[in-house]
Amino acid sequence: MALVPLREILEKAEKGNYAVGYFESWDYGSLEATVMAAEEVNFPIIAGFGARTFSRRDEWDERKLICFARMGKELIERSPVSISFILNESSNPLMLKRAMEAGFNCVMFDGSHLPLEENVKLTREVVEEAKKWKADVEGQLGNIPSLGEPVQKSDFTSPEEAKIFVAKTGISALAVSVGNIHMS
Repeated sequence: MALVPLREILEKAEKGNYAVGYFESWDYGSLEATVMAAEEVNFPIIAGFGARTFSRRDEWDERKLICFARMGKELIERSPVSISFILNESSNPLMLKRAMEAGFNCVMFDGSHLPLEENVKLTREVVEEAKKWKADVEGQLGNIPSLGEPVQKSDFTSPEEAKIFVAKTGISALAVSVGNIHMS
């Protein structure tokens, strides 16, 4: 089965009144185990890698990104279940472009640390690039702290800003801060 667009997976989940999980991998073994589990239960998923997987000090490892993208795309295309393949949580538009070129059919641009208008502008640019690759984009509003960091109401996503953000950017999905945390 070909990679399934995130937008399609989420629309079916909304109509069917069920949730779809995102499962982050760190290497071939963890991605393969994720895909095998989805196949065992015959359920759609969002699978992929976090941008930190490809980080090197103040830059990123493009060769590793390309290799993981091609490996993941090949594995997922051979699966009988619906899977969207995402590069998650990158604030680097070039990295996201390379990810889409190499096979990810979804990317997540994290501009949550930016002022709203700058986040809108950069997210919209990623969405425009994604159209060339027929890829979906997830954006983020609000600060999601890591484990051990305090959760503050000022970090929460404003529903009013979320409505504006989605309308102005054309994203397929939105990550929000509602008291949730990153585990690492």
